[in-house]
Amino acid sequence: VAVASANVSLASVPVPVQAFPMEEDSGLLILKPEDKRFFTGRVSIRIAYAARYGERSGLYKVRVAEGSERAVTATQLESEHAREVFPCVDAPSAKATFAVSLDVPSSPSAPLVALSNMQVKRVADQGTRQRVEFERTPRMSTYLLALAVGDFQGKSQLTRDGVNVTVWAPREWADKPAVLDTPLAASVGAIEFYSAWTDFSLPNAKFDLAAIPGRGGAMENWGLLLFDEDRFLFDGESEGFYGVLESMNVICHELAHQWFGNLVTAVAWPEAAFNEGFASFFEYKCMESLGQDSATLFQTNVVPESKEVRVHFPGARQHALEFDATSAVTHPLIIERGGFDAIAYSKGAALLAMFEESLGVDRFQKGVRECLAENAYGSVSF
Repeated sequence: VAVASANVSLASVPVPVQAFPMEEDSGLLILKPEDKRFFTGRVSIRIAYAARYGERSGLYKVRVAEGSERAVTATQLESEHAREVFPCVDAPSAKATFAVSLDVPSSPSAPLVALSNMQVKRVADQGTRQRVEFERTPRMSTYLLALAVGDFQGKSQLTRDGVNVTVWAPREWADKPAVLDTPLAASVGAIEFYSAWTDFSLPNAKFDLAAIPGRGGAMENWGLLLFDEDRFLFDGESEGFYGVLESMNVICHELAHQWFGNLVTAVAWPEAAFNEGFASFFEYKCMESLGQDSATLFQTNVVPESKEVRVHFPGARQHALEFDATSAVTHPLIIERGGFDAIAYSKGAALLAMFEESLGVDRFQKGVRECLAENAYGSVSF
């Protein structure tokens, strides 16, 4: 991010500041106020800046297919890439609300879909472009801010509570609309399951879940979840039942984060096991609610030859034991630089399974519900 100017005001009165050049290594922008009242009142900071497209992180573009001129623009801000897109306090415990608007090309022959965390508030035509303004987000961490712009096709369904759920794929899948059927059914079922199990209905009026070409993984941004095409979409013409399991699993995992990670967030990245351990544990409960044998899936990491074992699926318990037994790679659950590996995901899930077994299902559920209710829109330590 290149900062052009930074203006500070206190109670609507401008405050002179000295702005130091952004530190390249740390990404810190230092503003030194000349008025000491800065430290005792409500401060407004307006920053003019420009940012570059990233390489599969921050804000980036990706071609929908090799040799194609069509592209999708998307974000990947976890863990510390929000600072690459806009100036912010880029830490999971630093939460704020965000009002997003996007200026996108407008063409009847090639209409683009613009998505962000919240539902569209208004659209203003500006000749060859449109300004799409979205409703303000709930209080959330910077790494959860998201957008996706592209030529998408979608399918929608309401949950029993009236929440609109839409799954999206690039237009290149238009001749196979059925690839969205399994993701849509799993998404609606998962949201209904988590709302009931946690006894906490999120404020979202909508959820968008989109397949992004070239992604190597999935991301749980609040209200706009982004996925790799390989696992998210299910093509019944070329995939077997394991493809259904993969689609259900990645959806159940990322939607679990809406409660465990988004609503309540790990206080810092060394405690990433809170976010990932809970999501990896609950994905199996969610899959059971969708009619799958979650007990077997949780225990054993056996996959078809053409597939690979992910850090949390299948066989979270076996995966955790194998990884933990390898002294060269194992480490404590909480480490200085947050580890997004089998310890955070699978060992975190295995520990929670032990807690549930020890406490009993009802007491465990009661404790989790209390944790969410007491810390909603805040942060906790594992």
